[in-house]
Amino acid sequence: MFAHFKDKKFIIIIILILTIPLWLMLFNYISDFLIQTGRITGTYIRVIGNTKC
Repeated sequence: MFAHFKDKKFIIIIILILTIPLWLMLFNYISDFLIQTGRITGTYIRVIGNTKC
């Protein structure tokens, strides 16, 4: 039974290693989205701040 558990652990590690490119693409997409959202939000804040002064 212990050997069976080690096999599952090994398979999970292999799956994680094989899916690293997918995780990196997902992380890149999320970080780009957050950066663009911050730029758009900052622009709106500047526009609103300049019109009230």
